Amino acid sequence: MKRFAFLTLSALLCTSTIFAQTKDSVLSEMLVNGVWQKYLLDVTTREADCNATTQLELAWNESTQLWVNSFLSTYTIDNTNDNIKVVQQSWDAINNTWVNYSRSILFHSNNGKKVTYTYEIWDAGSNTFIGNYRIIDEFDNTGKAIVNEFDNFSDGQWQKVQRGLLQYNENGYVIDNIFQVWTNNAWVNNGRTVSSYDANGKSVQYYWSTGTQSWIKTSRTFNTYIDGTAISTQSLGQFLSGTEWQNNFRSQTVYNDANFMLSSFQQNWDATLGTWVKSSRVSNDYYPDNRQHHFMFEGWDAASNTWAYGYRSKSTDLNCTQSVQLIPVAATKNNTGLMIQNEKGALPIASYAAGKNK
Repeated sequence: MKRFAFLTLSALLCTSTIFAQTKDSVLSEMLVNGVWQKYLLDVTTREADCNATTQLELAWNESTQLWVNSFLSTYTIDNTNDNIKVVQQSWDAINNTWVNYSRSILFHSNNGKKVTYTYEIWDAGSNTFIGNYRIIDEFDNTGKAIVNEFDNFSDGQWQKVQRGLLQYNENGYVIDNIFQVWTNNAWVNNGRTVSSYDANGKSVQYYWSTGTQSWIKTSRTFNTYIDGTAISTQSLGQFLSGTEWQNNFRSQTVYNDANFMLSSFQQNWDATLGTWVKSSRVSNDYYPDNRQHHFMFEGWDAASNTWAYGYRSKSTDLNCTQSVQLIPVAATKNNTGLMIQNEKGALPIASYAAGKNK
């Protein structure tokens, strides 16, 4: 949705509630230099089955103090196979019309064991959509994602870029996540995270040494989990400096009775001062059905000693159970990836977007 590498894929699997066509909205604001400013208003139109038909994005014009057209997404949803096509158009203010901008396709195959998400950009010269990137998730027989691949479209064909290989314990929690990059027509190890869910709750990060052909420790995180889940309430992150572990960050998160996050607070370690300093904080609240009502992120600015920048949103309550997924392209291009966490642990992008929260 946001043009700086964000794409919204919403209303994927919905629980039906009987009512006429309706609209719900998300009002968002940006915190700039300590002042909240209107940013976007997203208005989604839905049919009686809760599936989205269109999503209109309005941007705030500060000079005119008006909401103006920005982007329009039109959804085509195949409820039988959970396949979705989203055509996004941008507003041409000069010609007062909508023009094609992008197209997104979520496609299930191999009896649901493979999900391909493709993002295409409109090319006005050839008057057609051209591939940009795609994400491919593969699942095992129990519905857990075991491969998550990211490809770019270049020189008229799809080019492999990176992938993640996931393994689980008997509870369905991710215990091993290997990150690989495509190099010289082969998958090459790059990074790895090995997680445990014992009393220490330790996750250890590694990088791959091509010289020694072995995994080398780089950092670790100690987590405290909610009983019977892989949801962390406290984390302490450290990195390896020579032979010594140095503090990096720590965080604390609070959840409601349904294990939805209410607040999270993170601090970073200042080695010069020898103390913890503020970094960021997040807060949420929910409607009675646990649909998100308010969301707020704030970042700490040490120079002004204030929460100087951030983002917040307010959503209407539609009384529909739905999945909304923001896919930041940049986040898929590193060895952490974008993983959404439920009580079973981390879920790759496409599996969450497809509503496959097993």
